[in-house]
Amino acid sequence: MQIRPTRNPLPLLSAAVALALSGCNSDGQASVAPTAPIAPTVPPVIEPPPPPPVITDDTQALQALLSAGGTIQLEARVYHTTAALIATVSGTTLRGAGPSTVIEFSPPPVGAARNPGVNDRVIGSNSMASTTQLPIARSIAKGDTSFEASNAADAASLKPGDWVVVTVNDPGVADENTHLGYPTYVDWAQVSYVDGTTVHTVEPFRMAFPNALPFRANDSGLGFVRVKLLQNLTVEDLTITVDAGAPAVGVYVLGTLGTTLKDVTINDPTSDAVYAEEAKGLSIVDCKLSGDKVLNEFSESVDLTISGTTFSYDTVAIALDLGTGFFSVTGNAIAHSGHVALYAFYNVHDGTISNNIIDPITNINNVGTIGLWLHGSPNITMSGNTITGPGTTAIEAEGDPSAELLEPSTGDVATGNIISGFQNSVLIH
Repeated sequence: MQIRPTRNPLPLLSAAVALALSGCNSDGQASVAPTAPIAPTVPPVIEPPPPPPVITDDTQALQALLSAGGTIQLEARVYHTTAALIATVSGTTLRGAGPSTVIEFSPPPVGAARNPGVNDRVIGSNSMASTTQLPIARSIAKGDTSFEASNAADAASLKPGDWVVVTVNDPGVADENTHLGYPTYVDWAQVSYVDGTTVHTVEPFRMAFPNALPFRANDSGLGFVRVKLLQNLTVEDLTITVDAGAPAVGVYVLGTLGTTLKDVTINDPTSDAVYAEEAKGLSIVDCKLSGDKVLNEFSESVDLTISGTTFSYDTVAIALDLGTGFFSVTGNAIAHSGHVALYAFYNVHDGTISNNIIDPITNINNVGTIGLWLHGSPNITMSGNTITGPGTTAIEAEGDPSAELLEPSTGDVATGNIISGFQNSVLIH
């Protein structure tokens, strides 16, 4: 039997590999490469947005410090508040560590009403024991050392050392909402002793109070309100910002004696940076105040000092009104204002406006622009101010025909002011 030699398989394998590589099958036909499988579409991974930062409401913690009184030293960080911080203890100082100490006020929760004294101010104070005016029987002359209460019970409610705010309310200058007359004669007096209906004062009266109007409490005539004394309050070396959705006053001073704002920056686009009413001895020193819609108002206040402060406003920068007297507005810069840089309306009196720099004033609604505007405000000296237009009148002083008590512009003086760019420099009539 013949044994055939075994065929080596390698040449066959090599030929198959060669055919495959040449793109042909074993029959010489062109081969088709198998289609690669389609990878399934994988949706991109979307990372969820990071949660909003947790904001701690610092209102209660700060209020606890203010309620304790003394000197409160805040570190350099942002403090978030949603309700008013109210000073209640005399001698309290709220001090920051510079502009980077920020009290940031946000609006109350959606649907919450704007509540006066609760969420309509960032920092506030109130020392009025009562808001009801009590009648005074007779007019008071300048230099008098007493006044006559109409009712013995009203006089008996006072004791030595008490302070009262004496006012004359004029129904010709009325609140547009309540239609009650505003005070246009205002001063503080301290009680020495009481004898029947006669209230003796520590110091002589420095102005006269007429009794020519019939008395209606908080509307007309001569009367007084007792003060529950809150004095010597200081806010210094910090920044206050108000959220655009929160119509709140930056600092609200009502009826306090000797309040000081020093090196405070307030940016308030919705309301007054500072509002003062029936205050005595308020000092605003080296501050920066700015806003978009509302002015800074100093109403029914005495012994006011504003110095070294920069104002930047789309409206009136400084508003003095309703009997504010014995004041000094000196060495400030009104970098921007709308229509009027500073006005003094309704028996603002016995004051000095000097050495201020007032830059161009924006014309609003084509009604003209005025640098310093006095309306029924006597005995005011305006000197050494630099007032730059364009504008209608740099300085104007006129009487007020709307008030029932005559409010002339007697004793107003403008001297040594540097004025440019106005159609009229000074009009006093």
